[in-house]
Amino acid sequence: MAGDSHKKTFLILTVFISIIAVGLTVAAFSTDNWVKYTGSKLNDTGCYNNTSDDACTTNGRFGLFRGDNEINYNFGPRGRKSKVICTDGWCSYYTVRTDQGETLDTEAGIKYIKNISSIYTEKKDKGENVHDWEYGLFGFGYWVTILVMLSLGIVWGLVTISFTVFNIFGKPIETITGPLGLYLWNLLGLIFMLIGVILFAVLFQTNFAKNVLPQNDYGYHTFRTDSSLDYSFYFTVGSLVGFLLNLLLLMFSGYSVRCACTQEANKAIDNGIILY
Repeated sequence: MAGDSHKKTFLILTVFISIIAVGLTVAAFSTDNWVKYTGSKLNDTGCYNNTSDDACTTNGRFGLFRGDNEINYNFGPRGRKSKVICTDGWCSYYTVRTDQGETLDTEAGIKYIKNISSIYTEKKDKGENVHDWEYGLFGFGYWVTILVMLSLGIVWGLVTISFTVFNIFGKPIETITGPLGLYLWNLLGLIFMLIGVILFAVLFQTNFAKNVLPQNDYGYHTFRTDSSLDYSFYFTVGSLVGFLLNLLLLMFSGYSVRCACTQEANKAIDNGIILY
């Protein structure tokens, strides 16, 4: 009885950790602080004559689906907002100015991305040394993979919560609903969260760390940005750690995986002895 009580205590703890892990990932999806940045013009002609401290500068943040920023072309700050729009295998943070009442129209965004991606592709095909991040572009398939991996992390987190509660209050018969399942669901959650975190970190290093602005700001206005990962990204890292902690707690609790085949074989042997 004491052993069962000890195991249930650990299981209750894994439920709370799983809830936190799922909550952190949901919070990461719903907040717009995956990347933050500041920047200034590379060609700052005329900027020194402006008495404003934020002349020729930009700053902002964005999440998995949208963001907001401010840019000063040397004529005062201009508020802007952006959202991810994808078409023709490419995605970009389509950006409009809020001070002029512009809206994030999806059709206009698709048209913009089609135009900018065709320019990039044409130059690339000609052998010019151009990069997708210079045009504010990143791959659609890669982006969707990140979203799918993180979503599956949430799914397996919910499955973990359900089966752990069942193991606390119920009497699981099948191995998959018992110890084996608890290890499996947490391991799957850990794997998918790890893949999602790594993929976004790679996207940050290959694209967002070099440029997060539309091509017009990067190319024509010569703005250069200094970006860093923000707290929404680290929410997913916390979720990843939660799944790992669950696996360690299951190990320390003594909640081991036994082979159902062996148990059935032992029963058969016992029955044979009794009959004999």
